[in-house]
Amino acid sequence: MRFPFTFMGVGSLVMAAWILVYGLLLGRLPADPLSRTLTLAGAGLFGLLGLYLVGRRVIRGPES
Repeated sequence: MRFPFTFMGVGSLVMAAWILVYGLLLGRLPADPLSRTLTLAGAGLFGLLGLYLVGRRVIRGPES
């Protein structure tokens, strides 16, 4: 059963997009350089996890 992992991947992509849109486009990133770096690193990790999970599902099919 692969649905929970696909759902987790889509959720991670949505979360990364939300962080980037809220932070970069609306200008709500923290002023502190360390906090800004951690926020963007978290968005990057969410995005990479989401791309891996959704990409694996797309490439290998439903039985991966």
